[in-house]
Amino acid sequence: MGQKEIFEGISGDEIEVKETPVEDVKKPEKKKPKRVLSEERKAQLREQLKRGRETSLANRKKKALVKSAEKEIKKKEDDKKIAKAFIEKDTSAQDEIKQLREEMKAMKEAMQSKAKPAEPKNEKVETPPTSKPVQQVKETPKPKPQPAPVPQRKVFSTRGRTHRHYF
Repeated sequence: MGQKEIFEGISGDEIEVKETPVEDVKKPEKKKPKRVLSEERKAQLREQLKRGRETSLANRKKKALVKSAEKEIKKKEDDKKIAKAFIEKDTSAQDEIKQLREEMKAMKEAMQSKAKPAEPKNEKVETPPTSKPVQQVKETPKPKPQPAPVPQRKVFSTRGRTHRHYF
């Protein structure tokens, strides 16, 4: 097979052969040599590093102090809230104790005078319920339910079913 058979209708002048350009292999550029520092420059850089570390340490300590101070303030505020809630709770209990003492005095005076006990003052004081009021419920005999007959289960064959999801 020659070129004539492949390119029958094309004359030799029309055939263009494209050549792939060969890339020039570039040599890697040489790295610049490492810069040599003088002793003065090295000493200067060390001094700057030392000062930077000192200021960084000082800043970290300062932030730690601020954080601990804020923590203490928050803790004191929480303690105040707890104390206030406890005092309020304690005063309500003290008010209830005073009211009960007054009722006891009134009852003693009534017993001594051999008169009917005076009615205690009915002030609306919210007291937490200590127990639920007991209601008397009349017991009525309940008829015993008849047990419903349980239907028999149909037994299926497991022949040919070996996988777990069939069981």
